[in-house]
Amino acid sequence: MKQFTQVTSMAAPLLLNNIDTDIISPMAALNGAKGNELVGALDKYAFSAIRYVDGDAEKQQPNPEFSLNNPVYSDAKILIVGENFGCGSSRETAPLGISALGISCIIGTTFGDIFFNNCFQCGILPIRVDKEILASIVSQCSEGEFKIDLDNQIILTPSSENIHFETNEFKKNCLLKGFDDIEMSLDRFDEIRTFQKNDQENRPWIYL
Repeated sequence: MKQFTQVTSMAAPLLLNNIDTDIISPMAALNGAKGNELVGALDKYAFSAIRYVDGDAEKQQPNPEFSLNNPVYSDAKILIVGENFGCGSSRETAPLGISALGISCIIGTTFGDIFFNNCFQCGILPIRVDKEILASIVSQCSEGEFKIDLDNQIILTPSSENIHFETNEFKKNCLLKGFDDIEMSLDRFDEIRTFQKNDQENRPWIYL
């Protein structure tokens, strides 16, 4: 998993509400893709319904209304989203598709719960803020770069405003180390092995 500590970037606004996981990552286009083919498909088809004219990913004619097609935001690593982003069915390809576009942080007011948690597993930091703060962030999107500091849980805006955000401590540490949940457990392998050794001595009948 990609490690996340800080990112400094323009923030691209994508403020449509209720963008679901099928818009983010259309499964019909990804079915059967594996390996490098899947990696390319995640990038090509991410947001295809709104990213391309007429939603046609094969012609790949950019929709000028899609913010990441705007040269100002083409290299953005931060995405500012509308309400209920990532709703719909569960699929890990949704955050993977967003990551394939170079996005490593998503800021919004509300997210689909499963999508929100999957983001952490894919090296993306999702940040929840209230509507007033989001409006302030959106108003500054074209003014310059934002800095996201995960360790200190701060969003630094182009106007030098520091916005504190809350996040889950365990998931924060996973991102800072570049570990998913399983890798985070294996990081404590020596402790686990010591526990197992002591437990086997104290309760040998469990291991028969």
